[in-house]
Amino acid sequence: MSVKRVNSIFTFFMITIMMTSSLGIVPVAHAQDENPPNDSWFSVEEISQGDGASLTRTVIGSPPTPPTEFSVQRAAAALPEPNQQAGTGSITDVPAYDWSFGCSPTAASMIAGYYDRNNFPNMYTGPTDSGVMPLTNAVWGTWVDSGGDTRSQTPLSASRNGLDGRATKGHVDDYWREYGDATNDPFYGNWAEHAYGDSLGDYMKTNQWNNHNNSDGSTSFYTWTASPDPLTCNAMEGLDSGLGSMVSDEDGTYGIKLFYEARGYDVTSCYAQRTDNNQTGGFSFADYKAEIDTGYPVMLHVQGHTMAGVGYDDADNTVYLHDTWDYSTHTMTWGGSYAGMPLYAVSIVHPGPSPESSASLGAGKYDDIDAAWAYNGDWETTITIGAYDGTLHKSKIIGNYAEVTFDGTQFILNYTGNTNRGTMDVYIDGEKVGTIDQYASTKMFQTTWTSATYALGSHNLKLVHVSGDIIDIDAIEVLGPDITSPAAITDLAASSTWAASGTLRLSWTAPGDDGMTGTASSYQVRYSSTEIIDETAWDGATVVGLGIPTPQEAGSNESMFVGGLTPGDIYYFAVKAVDDASNPVGVSNSPSAAASTYAGLSVGKYDDRVAALQYSGIWKTKIASGSYEKTLHKSKIIGNYVEVAFDGTQFILSYTGYTNRGMMDVYIDGVKVDTIDQYASTKSKQATWTSATYALGSHNLRLVHISGAVVEVDAIEVLGPDITSPAAITDLAASSTWAASGTLRLSWTAPGDDGTTGTASSYQVRYSPTEIIDETAWNGATIVSTG
Repeated sequence: MSVKRVNSIFTFFMITIMMTSSLGIVPVAHAQDENPPNDSWFSVEEISQGDGASLTRTVIGSPPTPPTEFSVQRAAAALPEPNQQAGTGSITDVPAYDWSFGCSPTAASMIAGYYDRNNFPNMYTGPTDSGVMPLTNAVWGTWVDSGGDTRSQTPLSASRNGLDGRATKGHVDDYWREYGDATNDPFYGNWAEHAYGDSLGDYMKTNQWNNHNNSDGSTSFYTWTASPDPLTCNAMEGLDSGLGSMVSDEDGTYGIKLFYEARGYDVTSCYAQRTDNNQTGGFSFADYKAEIDTGYPVMLHVQGHTMAGVGYDDADNTVYLHDTWDYSTHTMTWGGSYAGMPLYAVSIVHPGPSPESSASLGAGKYDDIDAAWAYNGDWETTITIGAYDGTLHKSKIIGNYAEVTFDGTQFILNYTGNTNRGTMDVYIDGEKVGTIDQYASTKMFQTTWTSATYALGSHNLKLVHVSGDIIDIDAIEVLGPDITSPAAITDLAASSTWAASGTLRLSWTAPGDDGMTGTASSYQVRYSSTEIIDETAWDGATVVGLGIPTPQEAGSNESMFVGGLTPGDIYYFAVKAVDDASNPVGVSNSPSAAASTYAGLSVGKYDDRVAALQYSGIWKTKIASGSYEKTLHKSKIIGNYVEVAFDGTQFILSYTGYTNRGMMDVYIDGVKVDTIDQYASTKSKQATWTSATYALGSHNLRLVHISGAVVEVDAIEVLGPDITSPAAITDLAASSTWAASGTLRLSWTAPGDDGTTGTASSYQVRYSPTEIIDETAWNGATIVSTG
């Protein structure tokens, strides 16, 4: 074995020591950039395999904060809507986490977090957010290390005693001292090392100096040195790492595979590959787009940093990514650089269903890329406009087969009929029951084949390619009675904080159509003066008929306002979810609260920073000249909303109109009443939108970001009937000094429109030969009509 090394003298970390008797030190060729990365973030070593082939060990470990000189490139960007015909693609619910004990495990945690939220719920099983990985790691706060530096935390990236309910030493306790540290790990010689378990940093060997030569913040990845081919995880098991072990014992990509398997999932695809800007014929922009279009975020390695790719735009080969340095989406050009670091390689690891028991599909329609499918042989995944959800699985080899387990009475298979299509044999529970002929004289997307009806229960379906050039699988629809109820709601909460007078705000986590899966059809909401603890209490409670939200996907946050209550009185609430089959569901928990006595913002104009405006989601406060009081609140995330209670009949919203502005839905007392479009062809400061007129009284207003890159709140003005008179004038004076013959000079202090506030509309002046002391004297006085 021989080892070649470059970039081995570093500024503040990443010293990689190779314990071997002889080293051949020669340069390794890599793509260069006019802004090369900091040597302390990136090193490469060539490791000969003795058969003419060689591997490159790449050590990556960017700092916890981004290079400041690239702030312009790092400007936040809005993720495009998926639209293959328009040349855009994206995955909308990939978490964005701040750097947590290494860029590589942080990026891996974003991707695993996405899978946890989408069909792989065992990726994270901690107590936070009911066991569902959140979209940011802000909930876990920060921790100060031995070097006095503050670190963001993510248990999926690096576990720690005391974090997320853990009561024993974890990754941070055993391996971390401070960023760049290349001395003995804290556990070494002091206590027993913890067993790998619930953090990616363990399996990726991040920060592990004594056992794997990774200093704090760094992770090692392997690729072929001279070949553009993928280095598969299977191949890694038989290749020399250069550290006296196999590549599979050291490699970060392989470590992700180990983590997925430890969480109970199979791995269907696993490899690392240099990108085509670095090795001709390597992983391309087309390959990247195919991953995104089939629902797989991509781990991107630049020379010194690791990120998660989540979208693309064909127009200029733009990659949309989460860079581990904040909660925003950013961009780079495929084949270019990010923060001065050229694109280098990718790690691809696809989780599949549990090998012990594949998921059983219930009633519903499922795409060909659903994790429940198991494909045997060489199948191609193709992006196809016209196919269900835009993808197909194709077989060109007779004998290939696909299997899936479904729970129902019947299924409908979707495929593409065409002149080159062949036939598939259909097996149910091991018995051949039919043959599907996919031939058609003209191409027909989403052609269907409907099975016979089987006994209600779980069945294994096997589809075998038996003839013809091509057969494909587009989607499967499972039919059968829906006998699974939505889950009972257990976290219903009631609050009067900032709610309008006589109202309360309810919030809860959405259940699904079947347990915690899917989307329920509707909600039922009731209240009572006593706790609603069972069906009898539910039946006697008062039905809420207005403002009930349409259910969102299971696990989403739901909220609503209940009005018409007596201010100050205590009410108990309960909520039920309803599915299409009206399956019975239990009563939720029954919280109580006193109805609000807060009237809300009174008549007047208020800045975006007023405390009564409650912002939900990530809103940024911006200092903006030309705005009301020179500030704005901006949302760049669809679904963000702001709430406020006001006491009046109408409101006027101020915002900045511009070409990149989107739309907000307007809800009054829980009911959608309108939509505000903030688009303008030229920038317009303090543009306004005026609501309809509502009944005089206290109202709850919610504004929801529903589309577009940006929406804003600049100010809100509350309107209402004017029932306050101007103040009476008490200092009227009359004088003839310097006045012309036959004239007098009057003077007084101006009152307001309301008392001494504001500006009155006009004055009335009268005179008399006697004192004007009351309305009778006023009515008999002479009117002054000029001057």
